[in-house]
Amino acid sequence: MTYVLVTILLVQVLSHFAPDLTRLRRFEWFPAWAGWLSRRVDAEAWNNGYTVLALLLVPLVLVGLVQALLDTPMHGLPGFLFAVVVLFYAWGPRDLDRDVEAAVSADPVDRPLVVRSAFGRDVPGSALAAAGLVGRAAQRRWFGPLFWFVVLGPVGALLYRLADLVAHDDNGVVPAEQQAVVQRLQAILDWPVAALIALGTAIATDFDSVLQAWRRRVAQAGGVFTFDALLVPVVLAAGVRADLEEEGADGEGLGYPEADAVLRDALNIVWRVLIVWMAILALVALASLLA
Repeated sequence: MTYVLVTILLVQVLSHFAPDLTRLRRFEWFPAWAGWLSRRVDAEAWNNGYTVLALLLVPLVLVGLVQALLDTPMHGLPGFLFAVVVLFYAWGPRDLDRDVEAAVSADPVDRPLVVRSAFGRDVPGSALAAAGLVGRAAQRRWFGPLFWFVVLGPVGALLYRLADLVAHDDNGVVPAEQQAVVQRLQAILDWPVAALIALGTAIATDFDSVLQAWRRRVAQAGGVFTFDALLVPVVLAAGVRADLEEEGADGEGLGYPEADAVLRDALNIVWRVLIVWMAILALVALASLLA
């Protein structure tokens, strides 16, 4: 666990203080790989939605084999460096801090479109809705790869990133049937991530307010085991609203000055949740060292 914690911390430092390295997060190879595979199977097999599992499995197996080779006792450092590279590659790909700052700095008239281009497909109708999009972006960029890296190592981080890449593809890289299968896969991958983000948000902000919003959203979605893409936006918006109420601010109009405070507070909460996660990992790592 200490190895995992150090890897995550190093990736966060590189992502935050070496933004130029983000240009290395390029995924042009994946559409090329999908095209190559589609030309070598018949049309009926390719249009079968579950063919996409083979599309994802090959790069994951390759990463797993390299990691297994480098994780031998005589190659501990190369294995660690490889894990750092894979997690850094799966992180992002866009920088969340800079996207929030761009939205804050945008002209109030243009801000809804800036938020949409950075965080989601829909134009948010309020500052709190935009704050929810920041939370969803953090889930996809940070917390998803982080959680599955902790669970499955580099293979888990790359699995989440490839699933997210296909699930939100608008360029027709894979047929609609395959994309639907990957969207279900990502929903499964996101379920524990969203629950832990909601818990972290409750710990990092007003516990009662966030817990109430969490319960209402679970009831609306159909139960605690429902794969709900709106859970994180709802609970993060609740956390921001609680912070604003303490400060006496209003977070409704996205075009008004208060939107700056809302978006910055959303980013601040995301960072606080990340600190909560890292603190828990640090406690686990300490317990493993003392055991």
